Amino acid sequence: MILQEMYENIECRARNPVPNSATNKLLDQGLERIGEKVFEESIEVVLAAMKEGKSELIREISDLVYMTLVLMFEQGISLQDIEQQLRERQKVTGNARVPRTTVEQKLCELQKCTKFLSPSMTLKSQANQPLLFDCSRQSED
Repeated sequence: MILQEMYENIECRARNPVPNSATNKLLDQGLERIGEKVFEESIEVVLAAMKEGKSELIREISDLVYMTLVLMFEQGISLQDIEQQLRERQKVTGNARVPRTTVEQKLCELQKCTKFLSPSMTLKSQANQPLLFDCSRQSED
């Protein structure tokens, strides 16, 4: 499967660096940069879904998959780990899952871990209305 081939290519690049390799550059820059790229690609996927055609959405999803594979490798997570998690989720029905956090809570948690989100950030809704969140209102863990 192509995902396994891509993951193996990332492993190979880590063991045998290639000059000017985007994969090697990401791995050399570390977790924070890889996280920034995953975040960036995630936003681009949503924007492509809302404003672009199918072919652009496919390109953006492909970029996100690649960046996610690099993140997985960097964190020591295999495709088999993800497959197992997905299989476990298939067994869960109804409302048995752990309650989900809100988007605001997730963005605030992300802001605590990185420097690429400001403490007060404006996102736009589909109707182009500002969606504001203030991390200072979030309770500390």
